[in-house]
Amino acid sequence: MTCTDDAGNTSDVSQNSQMITNTAKGVTTINPTAPVNFAADGDLSDWAGITPFRMFISDGTGHVVTNTTISDDDDLSVLAYVAMDNEYMYIAFDVTDDVVSTDTTQSSWLID
Repeated sequence: MTCTDDAGNTSDVSQNSQMITNTAKGVTTINPTAPVNFAADGDLSDWAGITPFRMFISDGTGHVVTNTTISDDDDLSVLAYVAMDNEYMYIAFDVTDDVVSTDTTQSSWLID
């Protein structure tokens, strides 16, 4: 395979690698419009109809590198919503965790 740009430059012939299997679960994209009636209030109902990025151990959609063990989806799973309009980027996370730590004597990155 070769590639030619708009200026007419052509690449060298590519050296194709061995075939690989795509393990993706689908294609989630950043939503091109803001959530309807968006309010930064912790209620995620305004994100209805916007496809989230899934990060779940059970279906292989999440790969988390951490200093601890994640046992299952109840231990850690995430639905991450991302949308943009001409002025702002909107982000919402629906995180499941089986332990919620509020120990304020620890560094912030060590607590939920």
